[in-house]
Amino acid sequence: MTLYKAGGEDKHFAELFVGVHGGDWPRAKDHWTRVGQHVGDRTSELEGLSQRKAKAMIEDLARTVCLDMAAVGACWACGRDTVNR
Repeated sequence: MTLYKAGGEDKHFAELFVGVHGGDWPRAKDHWTRVGQHVGDRTSELEGLSQRKAKAMIEDLARTVCLDMAAVGACWACGRDTVNR
């Protein structure tokens, strides 16, 4: 995950989200992507934004969803069940 390499809050998020997936980086990346796609497909506020702004908003919203769920040991893309913690 390039987030991990970015350091700071991005690295913290990556570590927490990957940790929920038992250290399985490819699975965590896939689930992060799926959450982003879900958010992007269902967020009407993206209409009218430039592609760059829409992408940034999707990433922010997806990160918020994933971070909140990872904090309690869950992943939306894993079926909302509590997973490895």
